[in-house]
Amino acid sequence: MALLSSFASAGYEITIIDRSKYFGINFVIVDRKDGVIEGAIPPEIAEQFRKRITKGSVYKIQHYLIERPKNTYKAADHPHRFSFIKTTVVTHIIPQPVDFPLIAHNALPFLELEKLIGSKVLMSDTVGLMVSVTDLLPPAGAAKEPRRQITITDGQVKNQPYKIEVRGSGQARQEKIETTISAFKGVDPATTLKTLFKFRVKITQVVSLTDSVYMGCKICCKGLGTPGGGLRTCPNCPDGGEPWPSI
Repeated sequence: MALLSSFASAGYEITIIDRSKYFGINFVIVDRKDGVIEGAIPPEIAEQFRKRITKGSVYKIQHYLIERPKNTYKAADHPHRFSFIKTTVVTHIIPQPVDFPLIAHNALPFLELEKLIGSKVLMSDTVGLMVSVTDLLPPAGAAKEPRRQITITDGQVKNQPYKIEVRGSGQARQEKIETTISAFKGVDPATTLKTLFKFRVKITQVVSLTDSVYMGCKICCKGLGTPGGGLRTCPNCPDGGEPWPSI
């Protein structure tokens, strides 16, 4: 496993509205290929590091967990990109390496920054103390994407922390499993809850609407009727909709 070097850039203590005190640590991790990760030790566990990590010091980290890289990291994919595990070893490097970079940054071209003016889609940062992150939640209601609910507080709200929601893009959605009808018949339904499947079909005949087994609306793609039903207009479309032919 590759070794990482970490620079403890800041240690801080804050008091929130209920007078609770939190101690946190910010750090920068650098690998041997000039890769950089900016991180923070969550306040819930940072206290145990208070007497072990000193601001401005350099440490070697062995045995750790890093989530698989993507072109764009999304909180909906995983809340922690870098994690300590039970076998993690952090060693203070003395003397401090002379070639260790004390300044690390990520810069965007000015033209890229101009594109963000007035944008309500991208949130570059959240100011406040993150106190909880939920597991990945399935789509609910009108939402069609998985999401995580993040609770933060800035110490100024009346006993009610802010709650924000981070949604993933299509990359975070569950992939459909391609299979066949014959193979699908042998699948145990108890093991496929919330699992998405994809089938390839070949249209061999289009029959008249009078022979429809199930009618659907061509405009809103919702159902119009089932076998034996007399409904022939779409209740969701003002003009009655347009039925699909039966396949």
